[in-house]
Amino acid sequence: MRYTYSFIEDIKNIMRTRRKKSFFVNEDLYVVHWSLKNYIILLHKYYTKKLPAPHIDANYTCYYVSCGTWGAYHTTKKCVYFCPFDMEHYSLSAKELLLHEITHTQHEHYVKNFSHTEKEDYINEKMAKNTLSTKK
Repeated sequence: MRYTYSFIEDIKNIMRTRRKKSFFVNEDLYVVHWSLKNYIILLHKYYTKKLPAPHIDANYTCYYVSCGTWGAYHTTKKCVYFCPFDMEHYSLSAKELLLHEITHTQHEHYVKNFSHTEKEDYINEKMAKNTLSTKK
């Protein structure tokens, strides 16, 4: 996994987050809202290499973003998005979150017509099976 920051990808993510605000509210998803403070903190941590960058053996790019849900994915670009703020409110570690988003990209063809809850349940089930099979 390659970790990077891109101003363009961050702006796209800000716009996507604003566009999907009602969806996030309806699904009761935690959203980190954009702020200049978060943006400055993100850039400072990125350039001082203080952001989580767990080793994941996958041919993906992870873009750090300044707002949004903690994780998101893009199926055609083989990339995931990671908003590292307020992770103490989340049940997964940074590595687990990124693996969760990668799993979404690998199964999107199957779950594309599922509801958000159904997608998450399916992905969580796939991840649980993966974890069990790698522990043998």
